[in-house]
Amino acid sequence: PILMGGAPRTVAIANGTLQNDGSFTVAAYNQSGGQLAGSGTLTVTGLATLTGGDQTGTGTSQFNGNVAISGNGTRSLSGGRTMNTAATTTWGGNTSVNGNSFAINGNATLNNAGTWNDTNGFDTSLGNGVGGTKVFNNTGTYNKSGNAITDVDTAFNNTGTVSVSGTGRLSLNGNVDSTSTGTFQIGAGSTLSFGHNGFSAGLATLSNVTFGGTGTLLIDASNVGGSDVRTVGTLSHAGTLAIANVTLQ
Repeated sequence: PILMGGAPRTVAIANGTLQNDGSFTVAAYNQSGGQLAGSGTLTVTGLATLTGGDQTGTGTSQFNGNVAISGNGTRSLSGGRTMNTAATTTWGGNTSVNGNSFAINGNATLNNAGTWNDTNGFDTSLGNGVGGTKVFNNTGTYNKSGNAITDVDTAFNNTGTVSVSGTGRLSLNGNVDSTSTGTFQIGAGSTLSFGHNGFSAGLATLSNVTFGGTGTLLIDASNVGGSDVRTVGTLSHAGTLAIANVTLQ
């Protein structure tokens, strides 16, 4: 591994490219622009702050400490990169519609094994990138709160817990196939949707998932290419179930 000065330090990228093809461990990471590239593994043991920039290549970004994703800029994963979050990730603080978006391009993968807090005050998107089999895997907890809409334009595989609260909506648009076996908690006044605003078809398989809460579960393929939904096993929901222009298997 590369230890800066013999011990983990802070790396900051504002422009240019940091090419990492080995093992690289730092105590803190700050990216406001530029690019992290390469086939190696970057491990961050402490706080990581992401306000912009791109992470690309076939390598891995391993965030073992907390991650703060903020601002109105766009950051992205591309080129088959894998990003792992293991602690608490706070994604919030945008001040306008589509601000603080997080693009996932090509075959990049984002794995959340910790707690992901989606707290943006204005509508935004996760995974709205270009082509490929881009994936968000949630094995931990994904909390969507507030009054805004989050469009997840990638496969969203939930084997952990997803919680939606406030009066906003979490839209799992499913532009590629996904499978979930975990728990979805939909609070009063909030909406969890599959397929709404989708622009390329995907099949969302819900296999023996657990739904809780009294909010609205919306299955909607009314837009061009919206996804279909397949259910496996027995599913129940105490809130409202709304179905629009969709094939429910």
